[in-house]
Amino acid sequence: MIKTQINTVFFRHGLTRINTVYKNYISLTKKEVQR
Repeated sequence: MIKTQINTVFFRHGLTRINTVYKNYISLTKKEVQR
């Protein structure tokens, strides 16, 4: 059960990191398009 909790924490952390990178990528592409 402890192992499952650790995996869940890492999984959520990974999703948050991917989401942040994805948002940064979208904002960068939007800036490029506006030029």
